[in-house]
Amino acid sequence: MFPRYVVVLALLLTVFLLALMPATMLWDWDEPLYARTGIEMFQSGDLMMPRFNGETFPHKPPLGYWLMGLSTLIFGETEFGARFFSGPAIGFSVLLLYSIARQMFGSYVARKSVVVFATGLLTLYLGAAAMMDAVLLLGMMLSMWAAVKILYSPELGTSGLVKLLAVFGVGMLVAMLVKGPVGPVLLGAAVTGIWLALPSDRRPSFKAYWGLVLAGTVALGLFMVWFIPANNLSNGELVREGVMVHIVGRALAPMEGHGGQGAFGYLMFLPVYIPAIFLLFMPWPVYLPDLLSGIKLRFSENRKEWTILSVWFLSTLVIFSLAATKLPHYIFPVSAPLAIAISASIFSGSKRATPNWVGLAFLVFFYVGLGGVIIWAGMSFAVGFYSFTIVSSGLLFTGFAVWVIYRRATGNLPRELAIGSLISVFVLYWAVLPGLEPSFKISREVGQAITENISADSAIYMVGYSEPSLIFYASREVDHPIRETSVNAFTEVLQKTQEGYLVISLQELKSFEAEYGMVEFTEISSHSAYNFNKNGVLEYVYLLRWSEKPGT
Repeated sequence: MFPRYVVVLALLLTVFLLALMPATMLWDWDEPLYARTGIEMFQSGDLMMPRFNGETFPHKPPLGYWLMGLSTLIFGETEFGARFFSGPAIGFSVLLLYSIARQMFGSYVARKSVVVFATGLLTLYLGAAAMMDAVLLLGMMLSMWAAVKILYSPELGTSGLVKLLAVFGVGMLVAMLVKGPVGPVLLGAAVTGIWLALPSDRRPSFKAYWGLVLAGTVALGLFMVWFIPANNLSNGELVREGVMVHIVGRALAPMEGHGGQGAFGYLMFLPVYIPAIFLLFMPWPVYLPDLLSGIKLRFSENRKEWTILSVWFLSTLVIFSLAATKLPHYIFPVSAPLAIAISASIFSGSKRATPNWVGLAFLVFFYVGLGGVIIWAGMSFAVGFYSFTIVSSGLLFTGFAVWVIYRRATGNLPRELAIGSLISVFVLYWAVLPGLEPSFKISREVGQAITENISADSAIYMVGYSEPSLIFYASREVDHPIRETSVNAFTEVLQKTQEGYLVISLQELKSFEAEYGMVEFTEISSHSAYNFNKNGVLEYVYLLRWSEKPGT
């Protein structure tokens, strides 16, 4: 079904992504949330209801958690175990992308589309992260593959149509089980828009379209087989939190500061994903100015293909742009049509395209800017001998931009962009981030101190430091979670137990010592870092043993 070249490329990409996974801690706020939820579902044996730190966690449906929980059972509760399934998901998406692009533009452009997609920065990041986006994309690509096959097979027989509709429904179900309504909304908008935008002589009958609607409806029914009983078990919390807050709420208002406040802020942030695309999919947006300037000619030459790509791309861009909450990785689904469009614009026709100076300016801005930040970070925050390594890596990023400009006149620039992107990301993961982690992330250190000094059944509370990554690295059993408390609530804790442990910030510790003179606080370890998830705030965190003083 797929040429050996593409299968090998997909395998190599998957191996590359797997090699990135153990290089860094779980940096992103969501990674430990999702990974730990998967672990706790398997620890408790309750695969129906997602839970984090012993409490219901209704943010997302369960498929992503199932995959992370399963991989940690196999590979251990490590960064690699938590991130494992993202790599194969991207690998399978590559195969589907190739098949879609080949249907539209032929095998040569399809092979290049795979390279462009596989070496974009956001693909490499999300393919090596414990996030939901890679699996979501796989589900969406499966559905789009079936839809495109139907679009290019107007005389498809009943048997063949039913098979493709089944594949479409499976992809839709995967997307729903990963991120709920997001997948169906994006897929429904793309497929409906394509059907309406294409002339009647360029598409199958609406009978096939309504078959897709039916397949999506069946997928929704199968999704409800999980959702309805799980919502009942949570006393409606899946609807209140998972749907009304984390779907509807994020669309209507910026959550956690991810977007502009008020009507003016909303309007200001409406176009934010446009510059984001130029930055997040580097190095390939170097070709975007040429692509946009020649779009009219391409429509006249391949109207059906460019209509499909445009609607697929724009429907996703518009939906996420209209949502009030903006996060960079939300826009990842546009990477597939964007990769095909860039490849078709570079490699279609008799003359290979070269990036103009506008596109090169974007590339220089990104890589020189990133190189400068890396050099500054290496000089300011690096640990030990890593300073030289990080500064050298920053110079490498800057040198890559200079090299691309120098090599612009050659015919192999796309190959050089792809290789340069892979080298840059590998260096970033293995030479830069490990040397900066101790200055920005302390959860792993605190977690190790907990596992080395505290028995599995001891009571642990956290005050003023509630990083999800702490819960992951402490690796507690689900029936002995780390609970949160405060100065006022600690009175209730003392009524339940006379001794235990605290993970506490310096500011909160002073308040505790002033309020509870009858309690003895013994320091086990201390840690400090510029908390990455709190915009670099310098935090001092202590692991303490507390017990009531004799005679109190």
